Amino acid sequence: PSVKLEVDGGSNATNIYVKSSASSTYLRFGNNVNILGYVGYESDQLSFYANNQRNYQLKADGTHIWSLGTAEHMRIDSSGNVGIGTTSPNSYPGYTTLTLNGTTGGEVDFESNGNLRGQIYGSTAAFNVDARGSSIPLRFRVNNAERMRIDSSGKVGIGSTDPSGDGWSAANDLVINSTGNS
Repeated sequence: PSVKLEVDGGSNATNIYVKSSASSTYLRFGNNVNILGYVGYESDQLSFYANNQRNYQLKADGTHIWSLGTAEHMRIDSSGNVGIGTTSPNSYPGYTTLTLNGTTGGEVDFESNGNLRGQIYGSTAAFNVDARGSSIPLRFRVNNAERMRIDSSGKVGIGSTDPSGDGWSAANDLVINSTGNS
């Protein structure tokens, strides 16, 4: 072997067991001076540490927790619900949820090539859907077809992709275009 410990099981499955009667057992990694990281089994969970801070936990019930030190940042619970900024993601029967919780709200940003194109965010004062950019419209689509648009000047078109065109300029702010008898 070219290293201090090498385990070669050949063509058979290879297992390494670290056994202890204690409730916690660790495999530590370090250099001549410091322990740089370790993996440990602690009561009912497998934990991963770096620089003496727990960064990841896998609990016996299947819950995954990402943290930095004692501050938890993200959790996937045993039902598949995701919480960012919360230790208890919302849970609704039959649904998988994403819960964003910040001190002033939660936000999802949508970018294209590093440019912010849209946001969905909630704060203590409002819930917002925001198309970003000087000419970016907010479009609503059903069955792969645009059904309503709010253009960058605030004009609304229903059944129209051009609220300021279509010969409806007298309507100014709201254009409803129908191709049928309704």
